Amino acid sequence: MRADPLYLRDAARMLHLGELPVATVGSLAVTAVISIAQLAVTYACRTLLGAVWQPASSTGPRLLQPLWATLTSPPYEAYTASPLFPGMVSMLFYFVACSPWAVLDLLRVRRFKSQPDAPQRPDAWQHTLGLTAKHHLLLIFPGLYLSFRSRGPWLYHHAPPICWEQCDGMRLPSLAPRLDELLLHVAACFVIFDAAYGLWHWLHHRSPLLYKHIHSIHHEYHAPFAWVTQHEHALELLPVSLWSMTVPIGLGVHPLTQWVWLFAAIWASVEAHCGYQLGGGVLLHRLLPAWSGPRGHDDHHKLPRSNFQPFFNYFDRAFGQTYEQVSRREAEARGVARGKAAAEGGAEARREAKRE
Repeated sequence: MRADPLYLRDAARMLHLGELPVATVGSLAVTAVISIAQLAVTYACRTLLGAVWQPASSTGPRLLQPLWATLTSPPYEAYTASPLFPGMVSMLFYFVACSPWAVLDLLRVRRFKSQPDAPQRPDAWQHTLGLTAKHHLLLIFPGLYLSFRSRGPWLYHHAPPICWEQCDGMRLPSLAPRLDELLLHVAACFVIFDAAYGLWHWLHHRSPLLYKHIHSIHHEYHAPFAWVTQHEHALELLPVSLWSMTVPIGLGVHPLTQWVWLFAAIWASVEAHCGYQLGGGVLLHRLLPAWSGPRGHDDHHKLPRSNFQPFFNYFDRAFGQTYEQVSRREAEARGVARGKAAAEGGAEARREAKRE
């Protein structure tokens, strides 16, 4: 007796609905545990950097002071000293960072494409921008509105205790960071964020349930382009947004350093999804092979079992998870399987010949 297709479809839907709460709770639990570990590591790094670096950085020229003085003086101070500033500029800069790559896509530039012959759905822009708009309407805009209404929180660590509301009286520091201090802290932010998200990412690939219901949305595109950067589940947007803020706050970086980190992280994330072998990430990969560049994350979308770190590749390389390592193992496994199949086929042919 054949099963009713409608019954099978309803059963599959019920199974999906039953799995969704488990996946949601599981993903939130992963985010919470990694967040606790991230904060512990961040504060440990802050203590280490404070002991080793800050005494040396307390004196010396501050090349960024003219820029900082301008940003913290009227009329700019009204914006930069607002609790809304980090979230607002991050949201706006995302679209600025995507724009050059979007122009290349509109011009159909194929010369530098990572996967020039990969098929793409005709409504790809509408599909990805639609989900981005949904996140903005349901999550980002309400969050900014609540911040506007409460005038908080104050997302910097230079003036403890942290202010959660009515933070209009908070002042930005008068001195700019030293350039070497800024660069060191931005590098530390990249390393810590990369480790936290890399672990979250790996776990959401290792768990079929988490991948199916949470992370698979981001992998709807095997050949990424700029707007795929934020084509993700809300529970993936959550840790990315959270750790982008908690890492620099935990390190106790200067507000200017925090802004530079946010801009750099957004640009690097968009560049990783741009689909072109262009940009600063390509040059940085040549100078620093541990930096993956656009090729690294593009390869992850081609072969999702590889390249889990968002920016670097040293953990992937150490655990045999780079695109090259996984591709080589899978090619060897296919070769062994083909050889075994050929040997079994030859043995069967000899047995048939003997029977004849």
